[in-house]
Amino acid sequence: MHILTALGDTLCGMAESSVFGEQQERLLAYVKKLKGARLGMADVGQRVQLMQQKLNHIRSQRSPHTKALQQRGPFLYRCVWQGGVRYREYPHASAAGKSKIVVHGECVWADERVYISGEALVYLHVRGVGWLFESRDGVQAMRLVPVPPPLVEAPAAGRAAVEGEA
Repeated sequence: MHILTALGDTLCGMAESSVFGEQQERLLAYVKKLKGARLGMADVGQRVQLMQQKLNHIRSQRSPHTKALQQRGPFLYRCVWQGGVRYREYPHASAAGKSKIVVHGECVWADERVYISGEALVYLHVRGVGWLFESRDGVQAMRLVPVPPPLVEAPAAGRAAVEGEA
């Protein structure tokens, strides 16, 4: 916005000192357009602020229980994505990835599943390791493995040995 002000002032100065009538009229027309754009930008800025205030008000009225759906486990998941799935620091799409990866075919015990409103992702928490996402952009990365009720107790390390795996 400061650039528009400086450019408008420069053009005004040039228009006032110009002796050429046609060029002067064109410069004045540009100055008028720049001033209109400046006013329009200020109006947009005010509307954005008003909208942000309304959103903040709506968010403050929501119960914290409606922001995330949480299920306690244990849940057994198998990685079905060929490239594997990288653990994350916390359950969010922009969370930093950790160096640890669940490789294709590997099974892990998740102690909770979390669906956060506003994101179309289900996150899986593996105690002591980090967070994984179940699917991303419509592609499934981790698949829930059905476990018979007597075998539901998860091992402490978060890893699983499933029949037929070495």
